Amino acid sequence: MSYALHTYFLNTQPRDENQVFESVQHLFAKSKRVTAGINKNPITNKNLLKLTVDGSYSISAFFDQGQNVTEDLESILGKKVECNSRLRFLFAPDPDNDFDDIGVIILDYLESFKDVIIYSANREKVIFPVES
Repeated sequence: MSYALHTYFLNTQPRDENQVFESVQHLFAKSKRVTAGINKNPITNKNLLKLTVDGSYSISAFFDQGQNVTEDLESILGKKVECNSRLRFLFAPDPDNDFDDIGVIILDYLESFKDVIIYSANREKVIFPVES
């Protein structure tokens, strides 16, 4: 089964697509396993960042801005919140967990941002910050 992580950037630090995609590419710049490139989403014609691991496994990253992003986060949290953008990662199915290490690297990277909320679309749950 594929899975998705959505990272919502709160309004304290505005982000733009180039900045975020370059940051993800830099994360894997020295990796021999991961290649990265910007492609166009054939449906929306928006940019997407495609990560390919070991020549066969795909992870796609999408950057979104606008009112729909704010509305999505408000729906998830059930309260009003200021949010300016979102980075979504879609991980291909990995039935043997061969690429879990890459997912952990990405999750650690996302958690390093200040003022973000990370939502697991598969679990329908906020996973960062962890509420006590």
